[in-house]
Amino acid sequence: MAQSFQTILNRKKEQERPKATYFSLPKSTEIKVRFLQELDPDSAYFEAERGSALYLVEHVSPHDFRRKAECTYETEGRCLPCELNKIQPSIMIDNKQVNRPWAQRSNMYIYVVTEEVDEKGFNAVKVLQRPAPGNFFNQLLNFRDDEGDGSITEHAFKISKGSNQNDGWNLSVALKSFDYKISELIDMETLVGRKIPYSEQASFYMVHSESRDEDSDQSETKSSLSQDVDW
Repeated sequence: MAQSFQTILNRKKEQERPKATYFSLPKSTEIKVRFLQELDPDSAYFEAERGSALYLVEHVSPHDFRRKAECTYETEGRCLPCELNKIQPSIMIDNKQVNRPWAQRSNMYIYVVTEEVDEKGFNAVKVLQRPAPGNFFNQLLNFRDDEGDGSITEHAFKISKGSNQNDGWNLSVALKSFDYKISELIDMETLVGRKIPYSEQASFYMVHSESRDEDSDQSETKSSLSQDVDW
């Protein structure tokens, strides 16, 4: 089957995309972090060179959790997953019924840094993804508007998870902060944003992957398929 020149260019662009390192939180774990970005640019501590948290309305293919892209209904007036959401309110995946598999997911993406340090002395910078609104996002927002005095970047936090896989994430202020050293940050939308034209969405979303790598990116995306659970 012949392909358009634009399709080839889009695939080339995808291959050249920088790969994000996602923050993951195994069960029965507590990790100390500092946020590198504010929730919005209105904070007195907002730094333009770092930007603020990114909020995207996305769809995830239930056939391959790595295939995630922004909803195009607002920009193109049509969106294949939105159409499929009406046609397929539930489907079977791996012998399990998945409800609203094509529904829109509203997610927050924000840079965090951990105490982990590489051989050059730089702290590990990761992308934290959570549903927004959602339980974790609400905790963060409440802190900013109360104890945080309008900021989340001036404090260190502990993020913890219970012993069950479906347990939510809990946020608490760390008694001791930590200093960090980082290199230049990649623009968040360039790093995680993915726009697939309507004409290419069928081939993008409907492909069944033979191998589903259990990397942190996929694990975070899997969680977004359940709007009622904020892992």
